[in-house]
Amino acid sequence: MRTAPLWLALSSVWLVAGCDSRPVGADSFFAIDVEIFDAETRKPVDGLVVRGTLADGSALEPRVSEVGRSSWKHAAEGLRVVVSDPERRFVTSEATVSEMMALGDEERVLRFELVRGHLAQLRVLGGVANGEPTAIPAKISVWPIEGVTVEESSFPNGDATLGPFTPGDVKLAVSAPGYETAVVDFSVRRREVRLGDLVLRRGGAVAQGRVDTGGRVRATGVAYRSSGVLLETASIDASGHFELSGLPQGRGTLVVRRHRRELFTREVLIDGTAIDLGVVRPEELASSR
Repeated sequence: MRTAPLWLALSSVWLVAGCDSRPVGADSFFAIDVEIFDAETRKPVDGLVVRGTLADGSALEPRVSEVGRSSWKHAAEGLRVVVSDPERRFVTSEATVSEMMALGDEERVLRFELVRGHLAQLRVLGGVANGEPTAIPAKISVWPIEGVTVEESSFPNGDATLGPFTPGDVKLAVSAPGYETAVVDFSVRRREVRLGDLVLRRGGAVAQGRVDTGGRVRATGVAYRSSGVLLETASIDASGHFELSGLPQGRGTLVVRRHRRELFTREVLIDGTAIDLGVVRPEELASSR
């Protein structure tokens, strides 16, 4: 399948310094406010879910915007903030608190201007009854929206409402236990897009191996990238072992990560149902960084 790049226009994100501050302590934590506006009306938006993840992967307590605002008292450099709309009016947006915001004594304000988007309907099939495919629940990753991977789930009847998206090209990674992960690309050109049925194929390869960084840095997870999307992710145990499942046949890229940061990659060929990648070391890889 030919895939196309994803170009989804997101909200504007502003980093602003204000007054009435709390000094940054030795622990580098600081208070941060999140302000959220409708880009079209310039009015604050209530009822949005605001999630924060620190650089080490730990999550802050989620917030719900009130009068277009939410806040945390103990943020830190590298904090990733994702704003999503349970009512599916606005496109999900993300920003990361940079080093610049960790400097000085001012109160930090992260300001989002959200844009309205379009929805897409999809039904996932996989099981067989009376010789015909039947609906199955699936995990659907919208990949990526300017770095944001939006995770969706279909209902047990296979139906899923995806989005909202701004007009443009979209990629999906659709997976279910016991099936090969599929990559779907389509274009959003109108308010609601009906994608029809997607039939997943039984099987999918299982790849396992062990990451060895020589003690220089501890890797926390691996991912498998194909057709421009991460199809599957897995954690790494204390001995460095990992296992990925549901992989399609063909060439792809193994991505070794520490939390959200990519450590190095390795090109791999999936040409069977059980693949042993052996020991994965950064010095073996031309793309190591």
